[in-house]
Amino acid sequence: MVILGPFTDAVYPTQIDAAPVLGLAGEQRGFYGGNRWRPAWSAYRHPRGGGNAHGGVDIYAPRGTRIVAMVDGDVTQISAADNNGMGNRVHLAFSAFGVRYKFVVGHLDRFEGGPMTVAKGTVIGYAGCTGNAASGQPCLAPNSCGTYSTHIHLQLHRIADNRLLDPLRALGWTLRYHDNTRDVPCSSVVG
Repeated sequence: MVILGPFTDAVYPTQIDAAPVLGLAGEQRGFYGGNRWRPAWSAYRHPRGGGNAHGGVDIYAPRGTRIVAMVDGDVTQISAADNNGMGNRVHLAFSAFGVRYKFVVGHLDRFEGGPMTVAKGTVIGYAGCTGNAASGQPCLAPNSCGTYSTHIHLQLHRIADNRLLDPLRALGWTLRYHDNTRDVPCSSVVG
């Protein structure tokens, strides 16, 4: 796969660290239902029920975290009213090497502004629990370890054929816990 570019400065949809670390785009969501630590569940292409695979990456972000555009592009806003599992979401369309792509950022609490052309780093929305983000998991209420599972769902599509691509690979990002496949009670890892 061709690495899309240029994504060389530390502008991430959400950054947990006080000082951004180039290439480290925050923390993969580690908590999912049943008060268990399952970071692999949030990874791109991780197997899900019904023979499906996760089409994006879940990045932890407390509710209300400002979400910014990772690239210059055109923002379209889609509300949760259509009952899509991603809830309130933004499509950020852009071109790279003559090919059209779009990032989809889901589970937003609310949008910033309206449909618009944005520069990289512009606030486009706020992390939330819309769509299926709160389905059977500690999103709006803490789990038994006092931790929340709020996050954004980040997808990358090639527009011509709607092919899903790995957004982390395209952006050259890593997330904490990316290779952690443990499935254990959250009490054993939080403390």
